[in-house]
Amino acid sequence: MDDRNSVTPQENTQVIESLYKYLQALNIGVPISIEYLTDKTPAMAVKQVSTAYKTKVNIIGGYDAELPFAIYHRAKVNDINSILAITKPLNIMADIFDMETENHFPNLSLPGYVPVKIEMVSTPADDTGKDNNTATFMAMYKLTYKKKSKYS
Repeated sequence: MDDRNSVTPQENTQVIESLYKYLQALNIGVPISIEYLTDKTPAMAVKQVSTAYKTKVNIIGGYDAELPFAIYHRAKVNDINSILAITKPLNIMADIFDMETENHFPNLSLPGYVPVKIEMVSTPADDTGKDNNTATFMAMYKLTYKKKSKYS
């Protein structure tokens, strides 16, 4: 990716930390860690995929940006029902994100930025294969936000 399109490291840190706090506050029955899955099963972790990047820059200094991230879910997969259920928390996250977007972000706070959309961009898929009746599935998501110019 072109470095001119990347946001500053300070902005990236600020946005990802706000996103992590928001995700950790969600209660979907499985705690969400940052970057690493815990040793317990089930477990979930959110990982930043890349630096946030500008998608549209306006002439007076504001811009739109996107932050791609992944959420992983590890669980036991002993039978067909547990295999079907392993994607549920990842799909629940997509539903929560849709509601958050529709309701104009009552729970996601991005100080200095305006959240525009948070969405699933790829459906849950097996990330590790099955090992000792445990598997990890992953889905990709994207946070879109605006940085207003100092003139707006």
